[in-house]
Amino acid sequence: MTLLEKSGFDMLTNVLFDMNNTGKFPLSILTDKDGLPIVSAANDGAVPEKQAAVIGFVRKTSLQVSKLLGWSELEEISYAFSNGYILVSRPFYVKDNQLTLATIVTDSKVQYHSIMSQAITEIQKAWEFYWK
Repeated sequence: MTLLEKSGFDMLTNVLFDMNNTGKFPLSILTDKDGLPIVSAANDGAVPEKQAAVIGFVRKTSLQVSKLLGWSELEEISYAFSNGYILVSRPFYVKDNQLTLATIVTDSKVQYHSIMSQAITEIQKAWEFYWK
């Protein structure tokens, strides 16, 4: 299937599945600035809507904290849990659209930052190709 035969949502979903496979992540999700899901990829049958709601809440809370402290925009929000899992959210822009890519890291040795950075680059390319 060529690039033109795939929909933009198919391309974005493929980017998330590729990221999950590379990082051995069970779940990833791309949301808008309000935490509404755009696309998701789950290798473990998880329901991404609940995670999307949490990501939206985390982003809004973190932005408020950042503003109160006078800090610049957030690059990454992460929560480490006692079971070793890390919830990572990476806010970014495509044109004028604020998006957030989030995943669950289950192995702390995985270089998730570089894996997510590559996925963000691919998301930006796909977005600009399909939504000019």
